[in-house]
Amino acid sequence: MGGGPILYFSLGGAFCAGMLGHLLCYLSLQYVLPLVFSIVCLFESVIGSVMGWAAGVQRVPTAWTFVSGFILLVGALMVTLGDRKYDILPRCTEKMKMKFA
Repeated sequence: MGGGPILYFSLGGAFCAGMLGHLLCYLSLQYVLPLVFSIVCLFESVIGSVMGWAAGVQRVPTAWTFVSGFILLVGALMVTLGDRKYDILPRCTEKMKMKFA
């Protein structure tokens, strides 16, 4: 393994990137519908696995990664269809228009 400075540099970079990424995600709730935000959060692990593989720092995603991605897609579809059934999106859009008017 690496020495102390490399470890501290890696931990510091991961901490700063994680904090900044999550902070920006939560700040985006002012401009993005909560439904969109929650669906994007569901895909964070699947997209992260594929990005890690593409960068060459992680093994090829296993079949379980794609099975879980499919389950997440089905869940996102159910939430989206439920949103249409209960007409939530137009009410949220009106609230956002009033907030920024």
